Amino acid sequence: MFAGLRGGAGRPAAYCRRLDFAHGRASASALIAWLDAPAGLFVVTIASYHRPMRLGPSDKGRVRLAGDTVVKPRAKVRRKVERPRLHKVILVNDDFTPREFVVKVLKAEFRVTQDQAYAIMITAHRRGVCVVAVYARDIAETKATRATDAGRAAGYPLLFTTEPEE
Repeated sequence: MFAGLRGGAGRPAAYCRRLDFAHGRASASALIAWLDAPAGLFVVTIASYHRPMRLGPSDKGRVRLAGDTVVKPRAKVRRKVERPRLHKVILVNDDFTPREFVVKVLKAEFRVTQDQAYAIMITAHRRGVCVVAVYARDIAETKATRATDAGRAAGYPLLFTTEPEE
């Protein structure tokens, strides 16, 4: 733009410099040109706001000259969190615990409806075992222990076990 102009003593008439400003999450650029003319010094400023620059923590609030530092976008490292393994809570059939009591324990501990509890109890009675629910390991063990303890407290050999889901 000012490349053809010459100032006094053979100096270039125009000095141009681009500045990048960064503060917090906002940044701006400005092109500042000084023109050494006979009438005086003219300063032309062209500024624009643009999206935030990616700066490191030590660069916060600094003025950076374009070309002095190359800002490369960093690839974010995403840590993949593994989901916890699930465990099945299994009701084991016995010939001594009354059906009504098993339904009562299933409704109280596993929060199932009357019909669901009856279906679980009948399946365990016919097949010998039945999967009641699937939870994370610690929750499954806690529920199985509490349901088994409820049967023991009432004097019945009611048994719930847990095993990992495949």
